Amino acid sequence: MSLAIGCLLTLAVFAGATPNSTDSDMLDSPGGFTQKFGSRLRFHWLRTFRKETWKHQTIEDWSFVSVTFKETVMDSNVFERVTFRDCTFDESKMNHSRFRDCRFIGCIFKGQRWIGNSFERGEFRNCTWKPNPISSDLPEWERNTFDSLVMDGITIKKGASYWDYNVFRKVKFDHFDFSLHGMIGDEFESCEFGNGSWVKTVNTVVDELKFRDCVFLHNPRQGSVFGGDFTNVRFEGGTDLDVWGSMRQVWIAPGGAVALERVESGRIAGSHPYVSFDSATDVVVDDVSKGGRLGTGFKGIRNLSIHKADVERVVLHSPLYENCLFENWEVEEFWIGKDATFKNCTFRNIHITKEVVVSGPVHFEGCTFQNMRRDPGVKSFFNEDPSDYLFPFEESAGVNKR
Repeated sequence: MSLAIGCLLTLAVFAGATPNSTDSDMLDSPGGFTQKFGSRLRFHWLRTFRKETWKHQTIEDWSFVSVTFKETVMDSNVFERVTFRDCTFDESKMNHSRFRDCRFIGCIFKGQRWIGNSFERGEFRNCTWKPNPISSDLPEWERNTFDSLVMDGITIKKGASYWDYNVFRKVKFDHFDFSLHGMIGDEFESCEFGNGSWVKTVNTVVDELKFRDCVFLHNPRQGSVFGGDFTNVRFEGGTDLDVWGSMRQVWIAPGGAVALERVESGRIAGSHPYVSFDSATDVVVDDVSKGGRLGTGFKGIRNLSIHKADVERVVLHSPLYENCLFENWEVEEFWIGKDATFKNCTFRNIHITKEVVVSGPVHFEGCTFQNMRRDPGVKSFFNEDPSDYLFPFEESAGVNKR
């Protein structure tokens, strides 16, 4: 045991640092870091840099282990192949600095403001952002860029940090916890998302997020307040998906329930127990599975194809359905909203077995009905009151025109 302790103390001395030592200095001219610490020593251990200021420094091939950066100010530095392991950034500021092939392992960020930095390659692994109630500064990471990194095991505690207008390119996220994390205007391009939790409280601001050419290997977990602008995105998780915002060129794997706001050019592949849209344009739904539900909202449906459904209830609330194809449906309850208008739609092989419910006048213009029918004895209702509603193809309830 004494030999091990001796070795550690020897290492600390070799590294130019003693345990719990502190430094307070201003390094504001190029080469100042090398002049102070030398170019041969590449390791700092159990050190505290207190109110240190580093500007215009180039730091290469160093390792900082269990180092605390307390109220440090760092600006316009370059870090090359630097490792920060089990370090704490406490009330630190990092602005306009560049990190290339750097590693942050097991680090803690507390009460910090990191603005306008760039991170190329490297990783953040098992790092935690924690709140500091003493700080008067808003903890924030703003307008940073992250390119070709791995971010694994990232946890943001409540009130610990806001990420505003950052850009992430080719970043692999896995085992992340953003459930209490505020995010505004962040952009994700060609990113991959593994196991992770997005925001789960309406009291935390999440707005204006953009996702382009991204893949979600595991869908956002149920209950997430998750949304933004999605372009050419694949959801491959196969679990429940509830997303607000605008989605274009979206592919969703078979599996769980799907609830989307605005979709343009997408495919809901395979079988799902529940599918709903507020609006949809150029969307294909393969199959809504047995016993499930299918619903559309109030913002217009165009060029929607639903090729198969075996459901308890269909709810068609949109005021307009245009150039849609609905085919191969087994439906217990068929509900249509007030003043719904169907233009140039095709209904093919639709079988209604329990009830028809309308909320007001329904209009069909240029529509085609092929083998659409309801069983004899299936009644119709105006909201909850019995009614004598007939489809255009019927001469009486359950009897099609010849």
